[in-house]
Amino acid sequence: MNAKETSIAIWNAMQDEDAQMLKEKIMPGALFVHMGITADRDEEIDIIMKRGIVYDKIDIKSQTENKVGPVTFVYTKMKLTAIVNGNTVVNPFVVTEAYIEDEGSLRLASMSYTRIND
Repeated sequence: MNAKETSIAIWNAMQDEDAQMLKEKIMPGALFVHMGITADRDEEIDIIMKRGIVYDKIDIKSQTENKVGPVTFVYTKMKLTAIVNGNTVVNPFVVTEAYIEDEGSLRLASMSYTRIND
């Protein structure tokens, strides 16, 4: 599975609230930088499972992959509709995802959301 395919698998797992898939695809020390919080892998999964963030609609516009040394970056341009603490929010983002090879497969090491003008 390449970085873009891994990215899509993670976005689908977040939308499906699939904790097992997320644990498989995300490194234990990974960090998630949102507009209002920063969370490690287990905190992020806990937020998703407790429905603090519900990934309602993920509209991926484009993905660009860039390998720099041992790190593969995926830049995902999207419009995300999410329910955050009971409120529906719609934001255009470029999400920067950093992947490294671990035990023969690419795993997410970092995910950062940057809000953009649509």
